[in-house]
Amino acid sequence: MAGLLHDIGLPLIAVGLPEQFRAIASEAGTDLQLVEWEREVLGFTHFDLGAEMLARWNCPPVVQEATRFCERAEFPYDPPLNLGAAVKTASLLADANGISMFDAGEDDSVTAALLESLEISAPMEFIAKFKMEYSGMQACAAA
Repeated sequence: MAGLLHDIGLPLIAVGLPEQFRAIASEAGTDLQLVEWEREVLGFTHFDLGAEMLARWNCPPVVQEATRFCERAEFPYDPPLNLGAAVKTASLLADANGISMFDAGEDDSVTAALLESLEISAPMEFIAKFKMEYSGMQACAAA
């Protein structure tokens, strides 16, 4: 649930403040820049808004905290990872592999470093397998 809802504030801003959202999104090239622009332009971030929405929906506090955690630019990879760190890591992996609203392109070195920090053996094989599976899902969705 936390992984699916951690960015719920983005569509809320896009619908509620479309002009500001377009301006912010056009200036931001990364997730970190997006957060900085949101704070500068709006005075809050999509993570703040999302966590508030999740609280109103009576989502568990751990899910709300995970959403707020995703705003962090850096965090330790000390086991065991908390839910926020797991969601943020998944988001970074998606961004590094071109599954993002940002045109960051693929960066296997970032992905490999994250997977190694999570003690995933053979990270490059993991990346190749993920890309194959993801391409298959895209093909099914397009059909």
